[in-house]
Amino acid sequence: MTASLREKNGIFHMIFSFYDENGNRQQKSGSTHLKVRGNKHAAEAMMKARLKELEMKSSGNLQAQDVMFLPAMEEWLNEIMPTQVRANTLSEYKRAFNYHLKTYKQFIGLPLQSLTPKILQTYYNSKVKEGLSPNTIHKQHTNINKFLKYALQLDMIDRNPADWVTLPKKVKSAVASFYNAEQLQSLLSLFWGDPIESAVFLTVHLGLRRSEVCGLRWDSIDFNTSQITICHTAVVTNGQVIYADNTKSSSSHRVLSMGQAVADYLKRVKKAQEADKLLFGKAYDDSGYVCTKRDGTPINPDFVTHHFQRVIDKSDLPHIRFHDLRHSTASLLHQSGYDLKDIQTWLGHSDVQTTGNIYTHLDAHRMDHMAQALDNALKPQLKAV
Repeated sequence: MTASLREKNGIFHMIFSFYDENGNRQQKSGSTHLKVRGNKHAAEAMMKARLKELEMKSSGNLQAQDVMFLPAMEEWLNEIMPTQVRANTLSEYKRAFNYHLKTYKQFIGLPLQSLTPKILQTYYNSKVKEGLSPNTIHKQHTNINKFLKYALQLDMIDRNPADWVTLPKKVKSAVASFYNAEQLQSLLSLFWGDPIESAVFLTVHLGLRRSEVCGLRWDSIDFNTSQITICHTAVVTNGQVIYADNTKSSSSHRVLSMGQAVADYLKRVKKAQEADKLLFGKAYDDSGYVCTKRDGTPINPDFVTHHFQRVIDKSDLPHIRFHDLRHSTASLLHQSGYDLKDIQTWLGHSDVQTTGNIYTHLDAHRMDHMAQALDNALKPQLKAV
């Protein structure tokens, strides 16, 4: 039996050639449902997995009912998903699989074809009773559903049991915490001269994610055009920092304009790094990153989070997370009159609903102005009455 990939309407299709029991040449085809661009490795992995399955079936070494749910999903996580998601995302998938699915008694030794909507429903119900949040259960269901769709494509199951379950209602995200302009000025003063000063300054002024500010490189900054390209990230996975030349999503890859304050600040940081390079000599790590230690080593994203919290807790400022600085930037843009679409583009959200769900809050000062505007608009009518 042989296998090959063909392109049809921009999608990879798998073609399998074999001889039937009468010695006649036959072909079997199936869509990978993967777009041609950027998915060749994933399509090849899917084709190889399908070829292996067909060969095992044809040789009689493996019957469909012998495919176990947990081992099959684990193989999918190890062989297919590394080509589909970033390393830190895959790490979260595997953690949920090992901690929750792999330890659930009804899943252990369960043939894939015996997985029913009722068994899945019982699993989700048990997780609700354990206190797992509805949002976390939805994430687990998304991964299980992805795997079962994959199994359906490979004819390992006749239908997807995940299509027939009822999930707990998602809990609406709490309103994001944020600082106003005055508090942000105090924050910048508080972190002036601090080891994470650059990360705080740039996050406040640009609204970057932690991974984006820690992954920002000098070759992404163009002082001639006053533009910054957000195209590198630094994420922590299993205690290791992974530097990648890609962002969280395609919308996260964006070009931002530098205001004069940001341009002047970055020039100051660059000048300081050049001085440190002379000071440290051969011991200097010329990493190319903007947010670094004195010896040029990139700042660890986890250090940024933990150190930020320690400094804030010792100050008079309200308690917020480092990520809330991004919310603060969005709040300032919103108060300055920019609409959600503008803010979505600046922040690199994949859809405007994400922006709206988090940033449509108004502070008390703005609410007072709205109340006063209504009073002023209705005052003549009230007098007439």
